[in-house]
Amino acid sequence: MPEKAEVWREQYRPSTISELVGLEKLKRDIKGWMKGNSVSRPTNLVRNAPAALLFAGPPGTGKTTVAEVIAREMFGQNEDLLATNFHEFNASDERGIDFIRDNVKQTARINPMGVSRKVIFLDEADGLTKPAQEALRRTMEKYSDKTMFILAVNSKPAIIPAIQSRCVTYDFAPYSEAEVADLMGRLQKHLFRRFPTSARQPIFPSEWTDSYDLLHSATGGDLRQCVDLLQSTAKEPDALHERLVGLSRDLSNPALSVAMGDYESLRVELKRLSEGGLSNLEMLRRLHQFVRTLGMDAERFTSYSSVWGDFVMKATAWPLSSDDFIDYFVAALQVTSAVVTQEN
Repeated sequence: MPEKAEVWREQYRPSTISELVGLEKLKRDIKGWMKGNSVSRPTNLVRNAPAALLFAGPPGTGKTTVAEVIAREMFGQNEDLLATNFHEFNASDERGIDFIRDNVKQTARINPMGVSRKVIFLDEADGLTKPAQEALRRTMEKYSDKTMFILAVNSKPAIIPAIQSRCVTYDFAPYSEAEVADLMGRLQKHLFRRFPTSARQPIFPSEWTDSYDLLHSATGGDLRQCVDLLQSTAKEPDALHERLVGLSRDLSNPALSVAMGDYESLRVELKRLSEGGLSNLEMLRRLHQFVRTLGMDAERFTSYSSVWGDFVMKATAWPLSSDDFIDYFVAALQVTSAVVTQEN
């Protein structure tokens, strides 16, 4: 039987509070909620724990991982309790009110097994329609005594105020250079420990540790992409540096095209990024990260930023292909730029 492929970001996903990178305030809060829990006596959350949490931030910043860590801590790291009391849904798959009524509500009404409260984790909740969110609000109110709701979103304004007011909100930001360096060190230790003492050797070439700043720049502080890049790059001294330089060039070229008004090149370059696996939202976030460094004149930058902001709001609920999204975005930039030129 062939050996199962090892995916580092799943194999070494944090499972305890101490393994989380960054997020110091949230980690302190979780520890406070968990006082009284233990592996042998999973008493579940104490009384001062929130009924609902809202995690807001871009992809790759740890929202799903933290939700799973909270559930593991609630259930005393007991895999059987986790399997029966942690329920995950993704609102990007189904967005309407029937999804809430037929799936989320039916799960929420079930009594937890072996603990006092179960966890429902709703990923990409900002993709839900407004009627679906209203139905979710009612479900959260009715079953909060036996269910902890955790919502993860890319865009907090897309969530109706009635839900936001019922949640304790934590904002997740892209990770810093120091936190990316911390990730590299932690991952190195995890992989190092797999080998017998007599056979242990560094998994990464020592030269790689000097490239944490390039890794941060190329991934925009997305730890998931950091781990994927580290795993997929040939383990040779110069390989990571060379790959990251190429990625930075691919990310900076669209920004230069915006600055120069070369919209045909921009369309091609953005589609290349999309084909490389970036979501619409992440593509826009990376583009803006580089555009902001180019020193565009104030009027042109304001014009660009207005369009960019509108499309950030459209990104998570876009119903068509990424190619269509890019075509629309580039066309909007071009039209706005033409208006600015005519006014001048």
